[in-house]
Amino acid sequence: MVDMPASLASLSSPPVSPPSPWVASLHWDAFWFLSGFWLPILVILPVAWSEPIIWTLTLLFWIAHRLSSAYLVWCVGEYRAVVQQNKRYFIGWPLLLLVGLGLFLLLPPAVFGGLPRLWRFGLLAAVDYFWSLYHFSRQHYGVLAVYRSRQQGVGFVPMAKGLLRWDWALCLWVSGVFSLVMDLHYGAFEPLRLWHAWVGFENAGLWTAQAGLLKSLLSAAVIGFWGCTLYYYHRQKQSLARLLYASSLCGMTLLSFYVSPLLYFVLLQVQHWLVSLGLTQYMASRSRTRYSGRWYRFWQWVNALPLGGLAVLVLCSVLLMPLLETDTYLVQQLQDPALLVQWKDNLWLCVLGLLAFWSAGVHYLYDRGVFRFSDPQVRQAAFPLLRAALPSPSSSPPPSLFLLPTTEEPIL
Repeated sequence: MVDMPASLASLSSPPVSPPSPWVASLHWDAFWFLSGFWLPILVILPVAWSEPIIWTLTLLFWIAHRLSSAYLVWCVGEYRAVVQQNKRYFIGWPLLLLVGLGLFLLLPPAVFGGLPRLWRFGLLAAVDYFWSLYHFSRQHYGVLAVYRSRQQGVGFVPMAKGLLRWDWALCLWVSGVFSLVMDLHYGAFEPLRLWHAWVGFENAGLWTAQAGLLKSLLSAAVIGFWGCTLYYYHRQKQSLARLLYASSLCGMTLLSFYVSPLLYFVLLQVQHWLVSLGLTQYMASRSRTRYSGRWYRFWQWVNALPLGGLAVLVLCSVLLMPLLETDTYLVQQLQDPALLVQWKDNLWLCVLGLLAFWSAGVHYLYDRGVFRFSDPQVRQAAFPLLRAALPSPSSSPPPSLFLLPTTEEPIL
């Protein structure tokens, strides 16, 4: 065989374009992942406009995001093998959680040494609150991990040893610890309404007399994290996508210190919902595995539709929100003595609260199971769905198009 000159060889095969550092595209990422840049627009809108938008976003996306990982588990064929090999995790643990919550909430107080059902409800609310903060931090860390994996092979230097630790510190402090401090400041830590007799004060907000000093200190801390992150990422030649996401996280948290509690809720919660739903829709739309049977054939058809998976989740959110937000409604009403007496013996309301807590717990479990990339089966299921290019039904692109360390912890 005659060797072909390099110049002719380059003409005979077109150059392969490098993988994009974005999950889908700049415009797609700007809406779903980088919403921390445009959500603050709600802050400057008149109240008459912003409040309907806020409640509409809540109605459409709150319960939808809670069901998003379950949608990947049961409605995307690539995860079928993962579920079959981990039935204890995806079926056994949710059932055990349901039984445990039921016994804890519904059994008479005598079983728990006289602890009233209402106080048990508050304890679960506190556990769910702290777990959700951790869950938020893990999701931010996961998005940074996805962006970090995108830049492999596009001219960036290899991952530095301390980069993972810095990403986690940034997400834990900015999204977790600082949010807890602001919730205590605003009086938004609802379980304290049950325990004010224990701690010596009602939940009307802490440190209100030193609000300016508190916000100044928190602002300085966030700006410090932000500046160090930009400097560190620049030295490590991290992608623009990672720089922008870290900046949106810091900027959104900084702004939340100076807006009303309602808008503070919107800035942090809606960004979390959009990331979860955008990633679910992106992965479901790339499902190419074909299985026989009516169940998977139906969901294959749905996932092939434009925004098919997202439409199903939004519809479920509209229908189920009156049921699955019962825990939030009850905790917010705990300061009204008349409502407490009325709710105390209402078994149906307690059952609805139980289902709300259970759905939140299953969401945390499933998110971990769906994105647990330390599991080879999860990687085999998730990586084709996370690739930037659509794989053809007859071929599978090499796994180097999407790389994550095999020792990576669950990202969401």
